[in-house]
Amino acid sequence: MSLEITESTEEARRLAALYELDILDTTPEEDYDNIVALAGQITDTELGMLVFLDENRVWYKSKLSLPVADGYHDQVFWAFREPNKELFILDDMDSDPRSADHPFVTGPPFLRFAVLVPLVTEDGLILGHLAIGDTRPRELSERTLEGLRMLANQVMSLLKLRVELIKSKKMESDSRMELDQTNITTLELDKQKAFYENILNKIPTDIAVFDVNHRYVFVNPGAIKNDELRKYIIGKDDFEYAAYRHRDDSVARKRREQFLEAKATGKEIRWEDSLKNPEGQTITTLRRLFPVYDDKGELSLLIGFGIDITDRKLMEEKQSALVKQLSAQNTQLLDFCNIVSHNLRGPLINMSMLVEFIEESTDVEEQRLLVSKLNPVIESLNTTFNELVESIQIKQDLEIRSEKIKLKECLQRTLDGLEMEIEKSKAIITIDFADGAVIRYPPKYLGSIFHNLISNALKYHSPKRQLTIDIKAEKVNDRVILTVKDNGLGIDLIKHHDNVFKIGKVFHKHPNAKGLGLYMTKTQVDAMGGTMWVESTPDHGATFFVVFIDQ
Repeated sequence: MSLEITESTEEARRLAALYELDILDTTPEEDYDNIVALAGQITDTELGMLVFLDENRVWYKSKLSLPVADGYHDQVFWAFREPNKELFILDDMDSDPRSADHPFVTGPPFLRFAVLVPLVTEDGLILGHLAIGDTRPRELSERTLEGLRMLANQVMSLLKLRVELIKSKKMESDSRMELDQTNITTLELDKQKAFYENILNKIPTDIAVFDVNHRYVFVNPGAIKNDELRKYIIGKDDFEYAAYRHRDDSVARKRREQFLEAKATGKEIRWEDSLKNPEGQTITTLRRLFPVYDDKGELSLLIGFGIDITDRKLMEEKQSALVKQLSAQNTQLLDFCNIVSHNLRGPLINMSMLVEFIEESTDVEEQRLLVSKLNPVIESLNTTFNELVESIQIKQDLEIRSEKIKLKECLQRTLDGLEMEIEKSKAIITIDFADGAVIRYPPKYLGSIFHNLISNALKYHSPKRQLTIDIKAEKVNDRVILTVKDNGLGIDLIKHHDNVFKIGKVFHKHPNAKGLGLYMTKTQVDAMGGTMWVESTPDHGATFFVVFIDQ
């Protein structure tokens, strides 16, 4: 019985307070709309409300993208408040038994996340909530949550100011004070200005207010910490501020473009910018600029917000890199399986047959002959396997070091290693490295690239003519362009255009063709940020182009 009396008394006090404040049965007001919009800005959410409640009614003094109406409701967020009168966070409303059946969750706007900050009077009476929501599960930093608490406190300050104004007007009427209406209006405007500046100065984000000529009217400490600079910028634009700080005006030009777009379209503008802080770190900020119109529909000012999203951007970049790496590894795994199936099947079958023949043979000499034939098969199998492992390892070797390399010396080592093949084919090789003699590159990769391109030219030479190989490198800005041109069998690019650099693809019958050389070369070039392509006509040779980014 005592509990019922207490609850009834509290409801009566709440109802009396709401009517004293002239809240219930009144229309939304701009002051409350601005606070809810500000809550949405600092939390980067599109849904919000400022709601007051009596015993059985809910009254929205502001609604941001919420399809709701004032009046009687069987179920409201009031039911979720906790006894300690702290803010209430619903991280995943769809799976939370306290909210899973709520109309806002099961129907429009299909909420998945909400934060409710109680509006508490000095004597501990909860009048309602400032709430924000989103259609996906979210996490907010403690700094952002503190910003919501500040906004809720400012709502209560506004309500207190509202009571003072009501009392002031009543006193004026009773005592017939001679203060004219102009002075009253001025007093109210001064109080509102002080009130809003108090809010904006405490919000933990960048906030700036501009007039219609893009001059600063207000800047909070979140945007400019230094008091002297904050005072200097009032009445000036970004170009004057950049000149005062001896900075490049590129940022000012970008912001002027965004300002003019918001002014011309009358719509909110969003963009990201990245600047270096005094410690040399790159800070990425999500900026918003939206126009504000007066009662006559004329543009009166523009408000800009900036939210530090550096951590979020770094996380997105890491996630993107991880997805890219996993996708590449998946592709490599599939390629690896295909090439193992294709290239290792033959040697394994040969080995199996030879072992079977050895077991069946009773002739010692015949067994020795069969065993001797196992060696080249095993060697071929081992070579193919090592090449496969190396091709996979290239993209995993993220810390491979580059060194300054003389191209002629690296090429000469390759030619020395292929000396027997060159003599056998009687190839004529010309070298022109006059313009690109030195490059910073991983020696292992560069040697492999030279070897694969030249050995391919030797392997696929035409029996109709003497083989010529022209090797040229030229420097263009920070890039070295290598060309290896031969007059051999060539490649039918109409037929094989999409398969030239794929693993396991061969274009001519040759006993040593495995389809790994060009794949590995392209992989090495790509790993270092370069590009590679080929121009070729069947029976007229091929020219391979490799663009190296000087590391």
